[in-house]
Amino acid sequence: MKKSYLIKQLLLMIAVMALALPIAAQEYEVSEREALLTKQYDELINYWGEDDVIVKKNGKMGVVNADNKLFIPLQYDSIQQLENLYYVWQDNKMGLISSTGSTIIPIKYALLQTFGSNEKYYFVAIQGDVECLVKTGGDFEACGVTCGILDSIGHVAIPFSKEMLVPLETLGDDTDDEYHYLATIDTKQGHIGVIDMAGQEVLPMVYDDLYTKICYGNLIVSKDSKYGIINMKGEEIIPLQYDKTAFDGYSKALAFGKKIGETDGEEQYQYGFWDFEGHQLSDMVFSDVDANIFGCTLQLQIDGKTYYTNTMSYNEGFMPFYYYNEDEESIVEESPSFGYLDRQGRVAIKPQFSSAEPFSDGLAGVGLPNDDGDGELYGYIDTSGKMVVPAIYSAVTPFVAGLGIVTTTDDEAIVIDKQSNRIMEVPGYGAGIIVDENGQTLIKVTGYDDNAKFYDTTGKLIKMLVDGQYLYPRP
Repeated sequence: MKKSYLIKQLLLMIAVMALALPIAAQEYEVSEREALLTKQYDELINYWGEDDVIVKKNGKMGVVNADNKLFIPLQYDSIQQLENLYYVWQDNKMGLISSTGSTIIPIKYALLQTFGSNEKYYFVAIQGDVECLVKTGGDFEACGVTCGILDSIGHVAIPFSKEMLVPLETLGDDTDDEYHYLATIDTKQGHIGVIDMAGQEVLPMVYDDLYTKICYGNLIVSKDSKYGIINMKGEEIIPLQYDKTAFDGYSKALAFGKKIGETDGEEQYQYGFWDFEGHQLSDMVFSDVDANIFGCTLQLQIDGKTYYTNTMSYNEGFMPFYYYNEDEESIVEESPSFGYLDRQGRVAIKPQFSSAEPFSDGLAGVGLPNDDGDGELYGYIDTSGKMVVPAIYSAVTPFVAGLGIVTTTDDEAIVIDKQSNRIMEVPGYGAGIIVDENGQTLIKVTGYDDNAKFYDTTGKLIKMLVDGQYLYPRP
């Protein structure tokens, strides 16, 4: 039986977590505190200054606080920090300890994997012989392994069973809360379904595989060796009729391929691109798409030519790309040259930029080398490749509703229109342009505390988001 993507992910997670490697301390000028701790302990694992420090002595680890007091004793084989919590290992078993040294999850699990936010953590907990899992390719039943979900205080949120559980992550803006769903896998039969955090079935266990990114409420799945997209009701958004799929972990686009025959015993495919909402973005003209779920360089092939892209974002009919020359020598390592492919896989805008972003609202941010050759300056092109906003800025954002946010070389953030006219100064950092439910274009400025202010294009404050509540200033 072909291993599913999710089972492969589990085995990779086991391999990584089993190492439990501590973070090596970096080199810097020795402080008085470091000198003191170095005299007391054999090794400082994560010394960054005034924070808690994982220390090691006689082969065992513990943690000292900012006052250099040992609040987690020197009795663990390994320790890793998780925000203000600590994973601990003893005799190849994992547990979790709080920042006060109290036990949250007892040291009895073969593996703990966190998901959620530090406000509401959950943990996938595995009990049993994980070495057997690796040898059998993830057969829970044969290895006597069980899997369950624990909450942030160690209580069982979803009971342990012989089914593998994997958190699903949201990628779009129109989904339920992140990590609201879990893939549940019968590793013996290879069947996969979805449950919610209450343990209730969302999708039946009838699929061969699914991929952990939920985008706009939709999932990539396979059934009977055919790939497509379904929503969380099980309805097909893209019919399950394709023989292959490829996507990266960060884009909101993906490729599907159909087998078209064989040449010299090698299967041949044709690929096209879709978004997660079911819209076809390109024709099926690519002979190969080599993608990585973790988000990295993608390879595209058409008519014997190989193109490379850093994103699968095929926005508004164009995909940014770069390529290698005929001698397979990179033209991008020393002096990058980016252009754009159209829906038919043709070079629509020839490579001429040092960086290229997806199109948005008819424009795309591109980079050109500085006059002194040190760094880049950014501007915008239209779909013909014409530079419509000169490359004079140190940073640019995608255009929305005819407006973009740029940063000048003097570090001033301003809103401009498509004619490069200055509309307003951005009153703060972390700004973006949105269109609200009433169709009004607003500049949203988010603070470090997730509170936000919303301004209209005249700079007038329209509303504020404070502790999850909208407040409106008096007229």
